[in-house]
Amino acid sequence: MSWPRTYLLLVLSTAPLALAQMPTYRLGRTPTAEEIRAMEVNVGPMGKELPPGKGTSEEGAAIYAKKCAFCHGAKGQGVGPFPRLVGGKTHPFATTIWDYIETSMPRSMANPGLRDGKLTPDEVYALTAFILYQDKIIQETDVMDAKSLPRVRMPTRDSRLDRLTPVVEEPKD
Repeated sequence: MSWPRTYLLLVLSTAPLALAQMPTYRLGRTPTAEEIRAMEVNVGPMGKELPPGKGTSEEGAAIYAKKCAFCHGAKGQGVGPFPRLVGGKTHPFATTIWDYIETSMPRSMANPGLRDGKLTPDEVYALTAFILYQDKIIQETDVMDAKSLPRVRMPTRDSRLDRLTPVVEEPKD
């Protein structure tokens, strides 16, 4: 193949890629700084990013029955393609459960790829407490909040990860 033909072939083969990168479909809008900030929150093991709020397993049970049980089963056992929440592998940090619920739930029934509204921090704390209670990690009356949630000792956590979480003080008699 001669040089001009090779060059022409290269130009013609990359033209569709260049056109695909062109913007201006005039769909949607640029997110606000507040919307971007809200999407960037990830809660780490120390729970520093947790917002104010609180919830118990009892409160979480009512929310779970209304917003979660259809997909995840009455007790978190999973239904069809939807994952098990209780009785399986647990995360090493309880804050991970809170973060996942906060950033991903509830899903739309019509299109599971989309969210269907947003939960309040109190609802997320309550749902997290419900899941932890169902897994027998906390007591039903334990209140989960920004201070107590990072202190929950998950059964599958490797002790080498303890340096990433707050020190849990033993109760004094």
